[in-house]
Amino acid sequence: MNSKQEFIDIYDEERRLTGKKYERKTKLGKGEYMLYVLAILERESDGKILITQRSLDKKWAAGAWEIPGGGVLAGESSAEAVKREVKEETGLDVNSDGDCENMVYSYRNDDPEGGDNYFMDIYHFMSEFDESEISIEKSEAINYKFASIDEVIELGEKSEFLHFGRLMEALAAEDAEGIINESIEEKEVIFKADDQNFGKIEVCDGYYYGDRMRFLLVNDVPESAVYLDEKLKNELAFEYMDNFNWIDKLNSSIDKVLLIGGGGFAYPKYFLEHHPEKSMDVVEISEKIIEASEKYFGLKELKEKAGEKLRVIAEDGYEFLEKLNKYDVIINDAFIGDRTSDQRKHSAELIKKSLNDGGIYVANMVMPLKGAKAIAGNEEMRIFSEVFKYTLLVPVDEDADPYMQQNCIFFASDKPLEM
Repeated sequence: MNSKQEFIDIYDEERRLTGKKYERKTKLGKGEYMLYVLAILERESDGKILITQRSLDKKWAAGAWEIPGGGVLAGESSAEAVKREVKEETGLDVNSDGDCENMVYSYRNDDPEGGDNYFMDIYHFMSEFDESEISIEKSEAINYKFASIDEVIELGEKSEFLHFGRLMEALAAEDAEGIINESIEEKEVIFKADDQNFGKIEVCDGYYYGDRMRFLLVNDVPESAVYLDEKLKNELAFEYMDNFNWIDKLNSSIDKVLLIGGGGFAYPKYFLEHHPEKSMDVVEISEKIIEASEKYFGLKELKEKAGEKLRVIAEDGYEFLEKLNKYDVIINDAFIGDRTSDQRKHSAELIKKSLNDGGIYVANMVMPLKGAKAIAGNEEMRIFSEVFKYTLLVPVDEDADPYMQQNCIFFASDKPLEM
């Protein structure tokens, strides 16, 4: 940033340009928003991210650590701004050819009383950044370093890292679709709906590595799938769900299971087909997804066949946990990112209270084993390790690149987890 007078574009609450241009430090009125950008600069060789320490003469958050970023100037795009801010604050060049290139997260902040209303775009760049090329802007920062995940979390827990919660959300929200979505061939959409909680919901048929399958897509990301071949209809299409079955090895006396996140109800169908004597409650927040599953994924028939052994509850999973119903196993197959550390700790405590003696918590976590994108998952596991005596993380593909995002199955219990 520099000392000359700067102007910003003003947006409305739908992020549409209003045509207004204000001086940078103007207090914004109700319904007026400016635009900020942040940049996660991850070093590919070790997964560490570049962080800088704010100058001690800053009026706000002096001495705190942060990632590069700043305000978008009038007439400037988000992508242009992030390149400029990174260059000004670190001396590094990053590539961002379009407004959405490298952008992994965006949110809106509302503070009508303080006039601090803004949209924030967070970008993620991975490169073998040359430390000799780093030149921090002395008026903005007094120090910099490439920090490990543990270092960032430690700073965040001490409230010494700005936008820590949002940084974790951004890393957790990064696309998890690559391993499947690009491999769907001859895709035919047969159902579309908009959901207030999730956005776009679609059901499509297509071929995945030669098998005819049906997919549930949420914002173009595959959330569930089933085989259309009659011979395979009761088998699991997603490999990670096979690891849910380890609950039988860990606890031989399982009777009642809770699944948070029904999706296309592939796992309930498999579980009750193979364990008709057991019961399962499935909590799914989206009524649109339940509707699609009843019509296109056999949920209606499953409910008729299972009877009282299957309960489907349309409710937020974390609110349902407040009821403290008792289960032998709780499986979480829903997104975990958009919650604070305190909320996560409270959820972990509720889960423990909802488990019978020797009960097991199981979660599907889409994350790499190393690197900046692992921050949210590692934070989740750290919190659960404070609540439960034993924890275990099992990557679905143990031979995969540790910096590559994949499904990992996390187990927690007060009973030893011995496979």
